This record gives sequence, C-alpha cells and structure tokens, in this order.
Amino acid sequence: MPCCFACLARVLARNKALVLANLDHLRAFMARHADIFSWREPKAGTLAFPRLLKRLDGNVRRAPRSEPLCGADAEAYAHKLVAEHGILLAPAPLFGSDAPCLRLGFGRANFPEVLLRWDNVLSGTGAPLAAPASAPGPAGVAAASSAEASSAEASGGGASGGGASGGGARGRGSNGGGGKRRSGANQGGK
Repeated sequence: MPCCFACLARVLARNKALVLANLDHLRAFMARHADIFSWREPKAGTLAFPRLLKRLDGNVRRAPRSEPLCGADAEAYAHKLVAEHGILLAPAPLFGSDAPCLRLGFGRANFPEVLLRWDNVLSGTGAPLAAPASAPGPAGVAAASSAEASSAEASGGGASGGGASGGGARGRGSNGGGGKRRSGANQGGK
C-alpha cells in the first residue's frame, strides 16, 4: 500500500505540536502543585511519573499520617480520582513498585481539559461525578497517560486520565488468539 510521505509528515508534525503543548500544560500544573507532587520532566515519550509528597483523599484534602508514603497511598488516591472524578491515573503498584508515584500520559488531545478537572479536584472545587457506572478495580486503574487521567488518557497517550484521561479507556488488539489484549495502563478494568 503506497504511503504519502507528505501526509505522514503532517501527522507527525501535528502530534509533536500536541505533545509539546500538553507538556507545557503539565509543567504549569506541576509548578502550581509543587507542594503535592515532585516530578522529573521526561526526556522523551509521553509519560510522566509524579511522586506524591502528601497523602490525599478523594476530594484531595490532606490526610495526615506519620508513616512514610508508599504505593498504597498512590493506589488509594488513583482509585478515588477515577471513581469520583473520572480521572484515570496508574499507581506505581500496577508496575511492581511500592513508590508513591502515579503514571500519567500527556499524548491525548483532551489532556488540557483533564488537567483542568484535576486542578479543580486539587483546589476542592471539583464536584464528584454522579453515580459512576462502574469503577475499575485495582487492575484497571491506569493513569493520567494524558493526567489518560480523561486525562490520564493522562497515561502517556493512553492524567484520563493513559495517564490523565477521562477513564474507561480499554486496550484493544489481537493477542494472537483473536481476543482482546489487556495492556495494563490503557484498560478501564473489568
């Protein structure tokens, strides 16, 4: 099948512009919330792994405890965000780590809207969703690939948040047997 190199160049240019604009949004978001998250800007790709510096409940009021933060804190926060606000982030325990980190992707077009929603949650002005249809279980929480947190997807292209996405993203594809392939970060959960 012939490929139009001009078309490919346009698609790549459009996607690069989207990712760079989303990275600017993410930088500003992380600067506004430097008291809650620490992070290193990615050198390549569309995934970021911010570390929680404080325990947060679902409405993001601080929940003080004296023990060090761990992956369970990130997991609890990610579950609350997806269940109450539709922001999908992948907590570190999904990747075999006990770090208090969240994976978010910033490669989706809806990333700025998801970050705004997450910003509202962090400021206490984000209203919970009306009765969610079904909240994913532990294996189905994926991040903010783009905040995939609505964001994603906030989870790297998969906040919404892959990463920050709006939630409900499901990995699809052939697994060699003709069924659905479940790719940890881009699934909505079952």
